[in-house]
Amino acid sequence: MNAFHPYAAHLLVAPIQLPLLSAAVMIAMGERPRWIKSLLNLLSVLGSLALALLLLARVATAPTPEAFAVYLPGNWPVPFGISLVLDRLSALMLVLAAAAALAARLFSLARWHRAAG
Repeated sequence: MNAFHPYAAHLLVAPIQLPLLSAAVMIAMGERPRWIKSLLNLLSVLGSLALALLLLARVATAPTPEAFAVYLPGNWPVPFGISLVLDRLSALMLVLAAAAALAARLFSLARWHRAAG
C-alpha cells in the first residue's frame, strides 16, 4: 500500500500555504481588535505543528521505498521547476520549525502587554 494517497500528496504544500493564508486573512481583517488576530495567529501556528506532526507520522511509519513523497507545484520538470520532497529529515525539520514557532508565539503572548504602542 502506498504511504501517500494521490490527493494526500498535496499536503506537502500545506506548510507553505497555511501561514500565507493566515497572513492574508489577518491583513484583510483590517483594524480588528488585537486579540482576534493573536488568536488567529496562534491557531495557525498550532495547525502548522499538527500538520508537521501528521507528515512526520506518515513518513516515519511507511516502509523505506514509500517513505518519500515528491510534489511538483507547477508540474514542471525538475531542472526548471521547484520540487518539494518529503522524507524523514525534512518532516523532522518541519516539526522542529513549527515547535520553535509555537514557543516564540507563546513567549510573545506572555510579553505582549509590556510592548510599546
